[in-house]
Amino acid sequence: MAFGLNRVELIGRLGADVTVNTLMGGGRVANLSVATDESYINRSRVS
Repeated sequence: MAFGLNRVELIGRLGADVTVNTLMGGGRVANLSVATDESYINRSRVS
């Protein structure tokens, strides 16, 4: 099975401390929340 690398850039402030969990296979998973102050309104939506 082939694995690729994904790159993501998140811009904002951390909402809480990051938690890192270790999987039984030795991998690690990080859980985090990001807070932003940008809003979006879809003006083309028909109601």
